[in-house]
Amino acid sequence: MNEKFDRKTAAQLREEIAELQLELAFREMEEEAYAQIAFEAEKDESLEEWMRKNRPQPFSEADKAKIRKKRKERKQMFKGNMPAYAWRAVAMCMVFFLLGSGVGGATVAYVQKQAAPQIEKREGMFGEYITFGSYEQDNNLENGAEPIEWRVLKKEDGKALVISVDALKLMQYHNTIAEDSSVAWETWDVRAWLNGEFLETAFTEEERLRIPTVTVWAEYGPQSKAEPGNDTQDKVFLLSFEEADEYLPGNSARQCKPTTYAIAEYEAANGKAWETNEPWYTDAVEGNCSWWLRTPGMFDGSATNVLRNGSLASFTRITLNNVGTSDFNYGVRPAIWIDLEP
Repeated sequence: MNEKFDRKTAAQLREEIAELQLELAFREMEEEAYAQIAFEAEKDESLEEWMRKNRPQPFSEADKAKIRKKRKERKQMFKGNMPAYAWRAVAMCMVFFLLGSGVGGATVAYVQKQAAPQIEKREGMFGEYITFGSYEQDNNLENGAEPIEWRVLKKEDGKALVISVDALKLMQYHNTIAEDSSVAWETWDVRAWLNGEFLETAFTEEERLRIPTVTVWAEYGPQSKAEPGNDTQDKVFLLSFEEADEYLPGNSARQCKPTTYAIAEYEAANGKAWETNEPWYTDAVEGNCSWWLRTPGMFDGSATNVLRNGSLASFTRITLNNVGTSDFNYGVRPAIWIDLEP
């Protein structure tokens, strides 16, 4: 076969492959944007109509021909009298730049999901567990972040609902603990921390692809008329009162300890030692912490939580009277869904 023809064909193939890679990257970006708003379509007819008209569709052969024609025209304008070998070098550099740096302000990167974590049994422990992500826990900053251990609460549709085994932070659910109808799960400081700093710190980009955004339902508290606020779309959230009761039945199953790092953070921020117990509890729960649930308590702006002994509790107006004497820096146990598909 003619050597000149071989080289020309190889160059054409490389260009076609690069074009198809770019088309695939943009299509994936459009599909991701579509998925982020898909859940709203069930509630909004106008949005559903928009989606029918605008949902990304596979490229037809005619579409691809038009794209190739336009790109060929641009190439001709750009290269002018440049030698063919020089143009090929420039073209390949541009392709890698576009793929790595982004086009039109949107980053185009081929990021693959982290390998699916394995569910395992733990000797001497009840239930199933997953190791996924990493976060500082032992307060030894020199050895890096430690893998996060999660307890599996539920499995369905190739995904697992999990909650961290330990409380990874000690903090108030919000900067203000007062009777205020504007303070609900959707506005809590702890929600902002979970879906901001924690999400970015604890998981790599590849791992975040395995954490779907889900609808987190705003629920009324037990025997409460406190407004729960609106449903939210989150990757990381807290369990509700009902979920804690359903998935962690029994006080012992709900007991939790904070990490060494969470305690060190608390002590540095508050200028005092973290109390490992409270006078009304026995030594059996020494070192346990209370931890937050997202369901509101008995008055607007309040919260529910799990106590050191594992019992479920709800903020009442008596609790409100203790603001100032108690700091309410309870544990935060993040909950996420993890995609377990290959």
